[in-house]
Amino acid sequence: MAHDIFKTIKARITKSYNENAKLKAIRSTSGIFILAGKRLTADEIAACYYSVEAFTDEDELKAVGKLINEDVYNGLDEEAKERYVLNAANLYSELKKEVLRHRKNA
Repeated sequence: MAHDIFKTIKARITKSYNENAKLKAIRSTSGIFILAGKRLTADEIAACYYSVEAFTDEDELKAVGKLINEDVYNGLDEEAKERYVLNAANLYSELKKEVLRHRKNA
């Protein structure tokens, strides 16, 4: 029984460490983003970061639109859609700051 608890604790610590390592690799300082009521994982944030990095020079509205998953968006009510878009815009803004900071320091 105690062995299982320690295995669970070790797994959680390892997962937390891996998540933090991925976030540090993309130089994200926030680490917590929520879209459509779901907290994004480090892998999802990293994917968004690399997407933002690829289209930072585009029009911001188009860039934010690229972060929005149409299937998720279409399944939401009007109020949730508004929150989803605002959260995606916040995500884009934060990640763009990180991309620009990284480019400046490179």
